[in-house]
Amino acid sequence: MNPHSMKTSRIVLTIILAVVAGVGAWSINRLQHPSTQPSQLPVLGTVPEFSLRDQNNHVFQRKDLAGHPFILEFFFTSCTQFCSDMTEKMKGVRAALGPASKIPTVSISVDPDDDTPTVLRSYAKAHQADLPMWHFLTGPKATIGRIMQALYLMPSGDPSKLTPGEHSKRFILVDGTFRTRGYYDYSNPSSLRQLVKDALALEAAR
Repeated sequence: MNPHSMKTSRIVLTIILAVVAGVGAWSINRLQHPSTQPSQLPVLGTVPEFSLRDQNNHVFQRKDLAGHPFILEFFFTSCTQFCSDMTEKMKGVRAALGPASKIPTVSISVDPDDDTPTVLRSYAKAHQADLPMWHFLTGPKATIGRIMQALYLMPSGDPSKLTPGEHSKRFILVDGTFRTRGYYDYSNPSSLRQLVKDALALEAAR
């Protein structure tokens, strides 16, 4: 093979390898970041009707969340284990949803005896929560316990027996008709990325 042919062959081989590498990288990226279709998300339960109070001491009901998917968590302000970290991770989720998103986040206290609206407002302020789109709720133990039971986060029985220790380390994705569509581990970055992706897919499809 003459030098000109060898040079041409090397150029062609380089181009082929570059194309193959590019296709491979695209395929891997697609596998690592699959698109979410709302129909692929399971229906795991339903958030029941409720009437609670928000951080401004205003009545807040289930109907106030109608029409938009939302992300729900349970916590309490005096928690010394992981609640504060959950709040910070929820801030990260809110940032990842983007400024155009209308997806609310809802944090319900499992210690309503201590977590009054005033306490919730101070907690939200301390964590620089995005209050227009983030609702901190409190109210009767029986109401909160009933919500948790509907989401399989508390054993059946008397819902008023709710204690602060009974709450989950998971964020819950709920669609615009109050159906629960997923549970996500707050401490797992991959799970949180999936939460954002699934939430935005539900919002786009509403």
